[in-house]
Amino acid sequence: MSNRRTLIVDTVEVPLLDDATMPITYSIEDIRNPDKTNASFAETVELPASQELETFFENIENPAIDLQLFNPNLKTDVIYRINNTDVFTGYLKLIKAMRNRETNNTKYIADFIGQKMDLFFNMGDKFFVDNANPADDLDFSAYDHTLNLTNVVNSWSTSNGAGYKYKLIDYGYSGSGANGGNDTNFKINHLRPLLYVRQILNEIFIGAGKTWTSVFLDSNFFKTLMVSCNEEIKMNSSDLLNRSCWVGVNGISGTNVYVDYTMVYTSGTTHWDSVAHQDETILWDDKTTPLLNDNGNMYTIATGVFTMPVTAVYDFTFVFGVEINFYNTTNPGLALTTLDMTFSCYLQKYVGGSWVTVNNLSTEAFTGINYLPLFLINQNLQVSVTAGDLYRVTYDTGVTDVGLLTNIGGTLTTANGGVTYYQMKVVNLVSNLDNTVKVTPYNQTILEGDTVEVTQCLPKNLKQKDFFKSIIQMFNLQVMEDKNNTNNYIIEPYITFFNGTVRDWTSKLDITKGEEIILMGELDAKKYVRDMKSDSDYFNRLYQDNWKRNFGYSETVIENQFLLNENKIEIAFSSTPLVSKLCTYGDYLIIPHIYKKQANTIELQSSNTRILIDGGMINGRWNLVDSTGSNYQTTYPYAGTLDNPYAPTFDLNFGLPSEIYINTSLVITYPLVNLTSVYWKPFIDRISDKNSKILKACINLDEIDIKLFDFREPVLIDGVMYTVNLIDSFELTDPKSQLVEFLKL
Repeated sequence: MSNRRTLIVDTVEVPLLDDATMPITYSIEDIRNPDKTNASFAETVELPASQELETFFENIENPAIDLQLFNPNLKTDVIYRINNTDVFTGYLKLIKAMRNRETNNTKYIADFIGQKMDLFFNMGDKFFVDNANPADDLDFSAYDHTLNLTNVVNSWSTSNGAGYKYKLIDYGYSGSGANGGNDTNFKINHLRPLLYVRQILNEIFIGAGKTWTSVFLDSNFFKTLMVSCNEEIKMNSSDLLNRSCWVGVNGISGTNVYVDYTMVYTSGTTHWDSVAHQDETILWDDKTTPLLNDNGNMYTIATGVFTMPVTAVYDFTFVFGVEINFYNTTNPGLALTTLDMTFSCYLQKYVGGSWVTVNNLSTEAFTGINYLPLFLINQNLQVSVTAGDLYRVTYDTGVTDVGLLTNIGGTLTTANGGVTYYQMKVVNLVSNLDNTVKVTPYNQTILEGDTVEVTQCLPKNLKQKDFFKSIIQMFNLQVMEDKNNTNNYIIEPYITFFNGTVRDWTSKLDITKGEEIILMGELDAKKYVRDMKSDSDYFNRLYQDNWKRNFGYSETVIENQFLLNENKIEIAFSSTPLVSKLCTYGDYLIIPHIYKKQANTIELQSSNTRILIDGGMINGRWNLVDSTGSNYQTTYPYAGTLDNPYAPTFDLNFGLPSEIYINTSLVITYPLVNLTSVYWKPFIDRISDKNSKILKACINLDEIDIKLFDFREPVLIDGVMYTVNLIDSFELTDPKSQLVEFLKL
């Protein structure tokens, strides 16, 4: 029988040489490890140059011709068709062109890449946020909202799978939970919204131009999975700008800032008596020259006063110099012979009708002749302020001894009389940005009433493809390209993947080729380890120190005397030990505690990404503290690795922990049902069973068989059920059967 073989590159139909081969390999490994393989593929295929191909490739074999439209860096659609049946759909990667000038023949060498690689290729190395190209960032701004009691409480009753919910997690904020002196109280701005795994994954697929068909990913269980917010929520850029200011002096010299002092002669000696002027306000007159700014009008130029817009800890940064100069207006002939003085600079706050010093920025003293003494102030400090507080920067100079001589060399007497001035000016050190005061919120933690930028809740420093890969590894997902839709993928766990129509291939067995049966052929290790990424928060570190492994670690040791190696999977997410705390009302709140703790000091920390179960509202009394006071709650919004911390049936860890941090008085029975027992044990049991066998046999397959072939469908041969591991190098050339590898069910 003659078979018509057609190759379509983009829209160009390419004739194939009679002896050209197009071996297509279909492997279950592409489904088990979709990030590491090319899926169905053909390598180093020779394409004879035709007029159509030469035009499409723009005679790329000729170095003298520059490409105009074709780009070998970009994917080109390709279809391999046998007798009008598409047996391969994917992309072409042009490797090289070969030409023979003597025969005037040209051929192109290309690889054909299946759509599985295209999925991860399209994800590329994109992170969730902060990509070089902002268009690659995931955008959850549609869920931005005001941080207030109503929105936080209302989030608890929203549907699972999309949007956000605030969950009760102790992050170690000062004033909340274990770091607040009362485990029952949690400030509203110390809670964080969590996003759903399914929606994040869906946005990743949309960004890659792909879709999925999956009972599992669309299940109620998967819709409960949430992603931790692993860094504190910051003020959005607009709020931060309105609560910050940076003021300075207009111009390089700073000569527009002067303060004059009057020194009055009071005795007949050659010295002036002590003169001291206190609490003189330093004025900066510029808040618009870039990078200076005062978008929220915090600073008043005329008075030199900063008005604080919100209650928070603020960062004050002072960088400027003060220069002292002496002169005499009534008798220019007077000469300065000695000068003893001190200079002090203060940050002051207006309290109860008067200005009070809250910090001495600098105090310096010098003795002797110095015509232009320069005092440098370069200091940073944190100040806890209340909305409406007034602050200013002042100086104090104390002159203890000044000696002046007349222009004829005599001593100064009452006959000379008059008034002598000395002048102080604020000066720039290098540029106008070295003569400034900068005032910004210190930690920039979001405050009640602010706009919450929900995109901040996405994982940091984690690539989108690594997120997807870890989800695959958690649930032992099988990812298969959809033959009916090149941009769609069929995704199911191993335990439900092989559920298609059983196909009987007994009659297709090529008995002339013989068969090979490999005992325990899939078993590749003695120990199967499933683990999570280490993290340094207090309870994870405590567990690691006590047990020398991560919380939720799992290992399965196979009874096999011939294998020694280890098969290990470590996902990008960290585990989250649950902690019970006896609170003021006598309840135990069982929640995640994610913070640093050293020498009984609790601190915030950025954590690795966690996957948690949205367990809904659970009985437990606590206070949600906002500007109105303590809002008493009788239930709390739970998220953790257990489906229900008081009556758990499933644990979102790989293995049973050796130690837990939940009070034993709660009589908790930690579940044995977990990621390994549900999603990995059936696979490990199957390949390690003493009756496990791999069958390698030649099967007579045609293009219709390949078109209809589906890894999900078990195959029956001589009454024994198998799944297909591999169809090796399918190439329809009569009469030839194809080598197929089966794994016994």
